Amino acid sequence: MVNKRKRSKKWISWLIILILLIGAVVVCYLVWESYFKEIERPETSEEVEVRAETEEETPTEEVLEKKEEVIQYDGENPNEAERLSGAITYAGVTGDKLMIRVNIDQFLSGGSCKLRLVLEGDVEVYGDEVGIIDSASTATCAGFDVPVGGFKSGKYDIYINLSSGGKVGTINGEVNL
Repeated sequence: MVNKRKRSKKWISWLIILILLIGAVVVCYLVWESYFKEIERPETSEEVEVRAETEEETPTEEVLEKKEEVIQYDGENPNEAERLSGAITYAGVTGDKLMIRVNIDQFLSGGSCKLRLVLEGDVEVYGDEVGIIDSASTATCAGFDVPVGGFKSGKYDIYINLSSGGKVGTINGEVNL
């Protein structure tokens, strides 16, 4: 009988282990590099030369300071306007009160807001006056809380006359009750 020589398949398992080990080393290296990439390391003389050349090409701080200032907002400065302006930010019934809140475009450190409620363009049914409260860059009326117990249902026109420091303005709106 002829004895056949059995070939050992151990070399395949060693090859697979070697490939997995090389793969693990590569992955560890990539993770290590990306993790410590942001940490500064000492520069070599070649890197210093390259950095010096690129700095010559980039504008210096003096050049950047001489550039024209960026305008943040379009339009004119509302604080320099001849008339006061703003908007009604909230007008609605909460509980048994009509709450009206107003934002004024200009920065004001005092003054008054006079409210008039007019029912469907004919009859003035309510009037009130509150002070102006300053904010960081604008102002606001102190707020109107109007009891609506005796009011009829319908569309009410809101007129708020602003007055501060010799300037005046009007804010209009409407609310349905």
